[in-house]
Amino acid sequence: MLNDTQDKLPGTQLQAIIPEIKEVSQLSADEFNLPASKVLLRTLYRQLAGYQNEAKKVKSTTVRIVKNNDLLTLELLIDCLLNTEEAAQNLAYHATRNHVEKYNTSIGTGLITDSIPALEEILVFWRGLSGKYGDLSVF
Repeated sequence: MLNDTQDKLPGTQLQAIIPEIKEVSQLSADEFNLPASKVLLRTLYRQLAGYQNEAKKVKSTTVRIVKNNDLLTLELLIDCLLNTEEAAQNLAYHATRNHVEKYNTSIGTGLITDSIPALEEILVFWRGLSGKYGDLSVF
């Protein structure tokens, strides 16, 4: 999940978060609503948000500095689990968009050719989850 940090040695703050990420990744879907899991998810959410809590003034607005895009996606997904259904839908959209949108110096940011593998991951996940699409080997 931490693709953005593969070439860099993680800092102390990130190293402190990694055990919680591993622990949350071991939870089954049925365990997410257990009180102990909620505490773990809230703790991890606060750590992830704290890791990327820097902001910079750009023109007339404040912009959040994102150190690691994968961690931002994880933060948004954990926020989905901790929120109301209505808020979770909006957060899931932003997490999906964050995961799929890519940047290329010649094209810019958006759904570009480099986005196809991430988009396929999401399509395979949802098609597999619904069970409606049969053979997924076309991807």
